[in-house]
Amino acid sequence: MRFFRAAYAVAWKDVLLELRRKETFTAMFFFSLLVLLMFNFTLNLDRTQVLSLAPGLLWLAITFTGVLGLGKGFLAERENECMDGLILSPVPRGAIFLG
Repeated sequence: MRFFRAAYAVAWKDVLLELRRKETFTAMFFFSLLVLLMFNFTLNLDRTQVLSLAPGLLWLAITFTGVLGLGKGFLAERENECMDGLILSPVPRGAIFLG
């Protein structure tokens, strides 16, 4: 049980940090809108093709946006040397990775 509690604590720490910094959320939101808009303009599709391709394009935009958010999150962790503190804590390494 300690393993999952530690993983939850690490994940919750990251969620709180992202909620405090609003610029990451707004950047990810506008980036996803921009990607979807670019798909709309570059793929000249009719309505039936759009309905069949929309789920895949939406997940592609979500994936691109997630990569952007992860990059910003790791950059903040690296600047504050949070990973050093996590490694020094008495928590299993797998819980840190999972969190």
